[in-house]
Amino acid sequence: MKNIRVLLLLMVPVLAAGQVETVQFNDINYQKIGYNYFLLDDYNQNLQPVSPNQITLKYVSGATESQIASFEVQQSLLPLRKASTGWIDYQLIDTTDLFVQCNQIQGSSLVVEVIPGVNAEFDAIPNDSAARNPFGSIWYQWGIPNTYLQNAWNKTKGSSQIVLAIIDSGVNWLHEDFAQATGTSGTFWLNPGEDAWSDVNDPNTGDGIDNDGNGYIDDWRGWDFMRNSNNVMDADSTIPHGTSVAGIAAARANNGIGVAGVAGGWSPQDGVKVMVVKVTEMSSIYGNKSNHTMDEAILYAAKNGADIINISMGFSNSYTNISRAIDTAFY
Repeated sequence: MKNIRVLLLLMVPVLAAGQVETVQFNDINYQKIGYNYFLLDDYNQNLQPVSPNQITLKYVSGATESQIASFEVQQSLLPLRKASTGWIDYQLIDTTDLFVQCNQIQGSSLVVEVIPGVNAEFDAIPNDSAARNPFGSIWYQWGIPNTYLQNAWNKTKGSSQIVLAIIDSGVNWLHEDFAQATGTSGTFWLNPGEDAWSDVNDPNTGDGIDNDGNGYIDDWRGWDFMRNSNNVMDADSTIPHGTSVAGIAAARANNGIGVAGVAGGWSPQDGVKVMVVKVTEMSSIYGNKSNHTMDEAILYAAKNGADIINISMGFSNSYTNISRAIDTAFY
């Protein structure tokens, strides 16, 4: 399993020290500017916005349903999602100050820990349209010569027996680099326990049944944990991060189209099978926070047979719900 790396790419100007108030919660320093909270990346000096009204929390073992329901009313908490790890996402209905309320909630004997909502930060990715200059020896994909990938290709070009889960912003499976994957074969993992969509490229044409009983209806091509949907298409047309990550890993090589994936096979042979698991979108800043959905996404990938999980994004701090999911998936 790849490490979740930390890299902040959201560019928000840092204000003068006098305009910023530092608030500490669970040993993490947050910056308060006006009524909004941010996380400061000390290395890049950029600010990452914190959701003003979304948290996730875990109750103590033994907390009853009636106790939880009463607590939700008392604290004005609207349940959004309950993960199989036991963590529950909430919307704060009557928020005055985020961390005043977080401290109040975490001070209850019913609560183990509260985590505010923060979006993952994407790694930088290349946007090259081809792997190598056909008229010379210049690589557009600098990683190929720098990692001596040609030597690895002499041993293997990617195996269709390996399932690679890409937890990201979804993947555009209709991209030209994945043209061979449309239909029911090629680059992408298709859930063997689910009935195929009647239109293989339309998520709305499933049978509406959770055929494999895993809790996700019609998850034939994967699952979108951001919108709780079976549509894992990359919706970001300007910066299609998940599509680019999938291309780096699994675009078909030696087919004369676009980039050459590290393990995408050698035309016409298939390479690794990509399981698409969506948790966020590049354009989503104050929407569903991916540190609240990442844990369930990791467990989904592991439970559905992923051999490798790739997460090309990270967080400025560690979160208990994600750490527990990684431990569970790994062991």
